[in-house]
Amino acid sequence: MKKGCSCGGPPDPAGGDRVKRPATAIVFVAVFVALSTPAAAQGLADAARKAEEQRKSNAQPPIVFTQTDRPPAREVPLTVASFDTYINARVAMAKLWLRNRPLYERVRTGGAASERLRDFANILAAEPAVVELLKFYNLTPDTLVATEWTVRRAMARTEGGYGELNDIESENSAFMGRHLGRASYQIQHYYIEEAGLHAWPEWLPY
Repeated sequence: MKKGCSCGGPPDPAGGDRVKRPATAIVFVAVFVALSTPAAAQGLADAARKAEEQRKSNAQPPIVFTQTDRPPAREVPLTVASFDTYINARVAMAKLWLRNRPLYERVRTGGAASERLRDFANILAAEPAVVELLKFYNLTPDTLVATEWTVRRAMARTEGGYGELNDIESENSAFMGRHLGRASYQIQHYYIEEAGLHAWPEWLPY
């Protein structure tokens, strides 16, 4: 037998016969074995549960807007006297716009920025000259705006297509049905007095 024969014996480390396994394979096996233990599985379950609880705690609830500072919209009773007072106040305000253009511009700008017609009452209330003028007619910005809204609704109902009405709405519809021609003429009158200086956001919901 020749010397140095390695037959039947372990490979010579210096001879390079040993097959080297990659270190990553060993790491993989170690990780796999570790994760296969019950303790590791429980740890993963706990981590998943905590992550879900954190997600739920960070979730923002839906934002709900509730109007608490605005009373429900109700029409004011219309009579010949109350309607004439409303018209006279609108004509007087139109003349005030002509005398005081800066005041008109403030009111018009405030009206254009309003989201609802009742908000326009706050714009009028912020002007002392307007408040004083309305006092002469026993009106406030709120009652004037409420009357404006009532008149518009009552006029619209003369064309039909409305649903169930309460008692005041029925009476206002009957009033406007009897006085529609006169009411339309008077409204046109204060439009003429405004001479193009129209500050009211009449298209807005109440």
